[in-house]
Amino acid sequence: MKSKKGSERPNYVIEVFLIMFKILKPNWLLSKGRYNEAVDGFKKIIKKCENKIKVKNLILFNIALCYSRMGEFEKSDQYLSEIDIKTMSEYFIWDHFILKAINIMLLGEEINEVDKYLEKALTILRKKEFYPAEAYFYALKGNNQECLNYIHMYLEFIDERKLESFIKYSYKFDKFIYNVQNNFFIGVCYLKMNNWVIAKQYLKKACQCNYDNYFSRKSKELLEAIN
Repeated sequence: MKSKKGSERPNYVIEVFLIMFKILKPNWLLSKGRYNEAVDGFKKIIKKCENKIKVKNLILFNIALCYSRMGEFEKSDQYLSEIDIKTMSEYFIWDHFILKAINIMLLGEEINEVDKYLEKALTILRKKEFYPAEAYFYALKGNNQECLNYIHMYLEFIDERKLESFIKYSYKFDKFIYNVQNNFFIGVCYLKMNNWVIAKQYLKKACQCNYDNYFSRKSKELLEAIN
């Protein structure tokens, strides 16, 4: 006779599979910059995930990511605070700490708080795609040399051949980070160092997005102020 626990397991797996299938559409909406629609989709799905902690955490993070890219950093933080990171993989925990650090930097809050989350993230791993945000952190601290070091290391990393190799073997690749977010951070770094010419080059790249988001919107504002 099969145990009750054994008979329940296949049903649980099927439920998780169906939920993950339903997540595909809001994930696609997120990738296309249709953030409000993505959030609505994620919120409908999360109601069915109370006993599926890892899936719930993934959805909470994606909602937080949507709000962050819209520029609603406090809302993003609210959803990050609901995540039980103890149940998640190191990669997920890294993403969590990095998004938290970015939100704090862009809210203009205490730099020491950023330092705390960066330290937590960097004890797990160091990912080169985050170097521009790390450069921005040093720009906020007034450490221009360290800021430039991280920018140069990133630019060396995104040499076309190296980036193609990275994409090929990466478990995920987010074009938004490379095409918009990182160009914004580099542009703002040069702006803080009063290098208007180079700042404009990167801010213009950050504007080249066909949907509304905080980073492109802010880049346009900064370019108008420069001109």
